[in-house]
Amino acid sequence: NEEGGSDYFPSRTLYGAGWESDKGGWMMQPLLLFGGLICEPMYGYNWVMTLAQLELIGNDKPLTFLKKDSLSLEEISAAVSEGARLGIPTAAHCIGGQGLKDCIDGGVDVIEHMYMASEQDVERLAASRCVVDLTSGIFLDPSREEFLSPANALKVRLNRSRVRENVARIIKARLPFVLGTDAYHGFLYREVGYAVELGADPVTAIQGVTSRAARVCRLEDRIGKLENGMEADIIAVEGNPLEDVSRLSQVGLVMKGGVVYRQP
Repeated sequence: NEEGGSDYFPSRTLYGAGWESDKGGWMMQPLLLFGGLICEPMYGYNWVMTLAQLELIGNDKPLTFLKKDSLSLEEISAAVSEGARLGIPTAAHCIGGQGLKDCIDGGVDVIEHMYMASEQDVERLAASRCVVDLTSGIFLDPSREEFLSPANALKVRLNRSRVRENVARIIKARLPFVLGTDAYHGFLYREVGYAVELGADPVTAIQGVTSRAARVCRLEDRIGKLENGMEADIIAVEGNPLEDVSRLSQVGLVMKGGVVYRQP
């Protein structure tokens, strides 16, 4: 339609531009951090995103999975401090190790991915106030390989079992988590399935894309619950997802802002 381009155009999107820091990492707007210079937000974004690690999996061996940390603790702390001054939270791309320690010590709110979570990483997270944003399908969903180069598809296959074990470690430790796709938008329902497959109960997994996700985004007063006064962004599915979370793929009704765009 003229206002949004599509009937299903999302109410909230994540996008940004970034500049490279002097450490080789990237700082996404609204914080542009490079060479010690911090710039104010330009476009009214409501999150600070940092790249704590260059997080892909080494060459052709599953064990060589970490490059050097992209941002120093000082840079991460500066991003968090500026976010706090502006009243916005901070998230970081991070898969474990020293990058996670720096994110926790620097005060980051949300840790994204954690594909290589060790026992020590889980202990650190458990002692912190961080929430983990799991994006398991990047590795666990074979159908996504068609979008990758042959070399990257091989890396994903080599690391799939290890990522499965590491993400399960986070879930079984009952750490607070939300769910995301990282990319391949439209597959969010699959992330709920992976969370259940790796040990989460269906209620907790579904909360990872509804009420808990709303709290992490600081939007719990507007979305995430079926309650008077909340925004009426609702789907209805065939069957009971508490009995079978794959039912989330069978959407029969879509309501956005109280307007029905699809119905049986």
